[in-house]
Amino acid sequence: MVLRETECAPPIIGIHACTELDLIRRIDSVGHPPTFSTNNDIIAEYSDLFTGLGCMPGQHHIVVDPAVRPVVQPPHHVPLAIQPKLKRTLDELVSRGVIVKRDEPTEWVN
Repeated sequence: MVLRETECAPPIIGIHACTELDLIRRIDSVGHPPTFSTNNDIIAEYSDLFTGLGCMPGQHHIVVDPAVRPVVQPPHHVPLAIQPKLKRTLDELVSRGVIVKRDEPTEWVN
């Protein structure tokens, strides 16, 4: 039998057989996992993971494959209405040491 691109092959086994073989299950409702009822419960349980900057102790080095060519992305246009808020956020990230301000070109720019 040759099928055209728009035709489908007949099923090998039907829905009843798939259910009997436990290949598929019908789910009548979806609920929260029993251990946590909300995201706030997760945050309360693991509060040490959700406080502070999230820095790992020690120094880390990212190894980049030298065979990969650096990619320079063009700057994004920021709407005038959010430029002051973005400037404050970037200044805060620089002061906290999350990002570093660069005035000279670099190989990898995003």
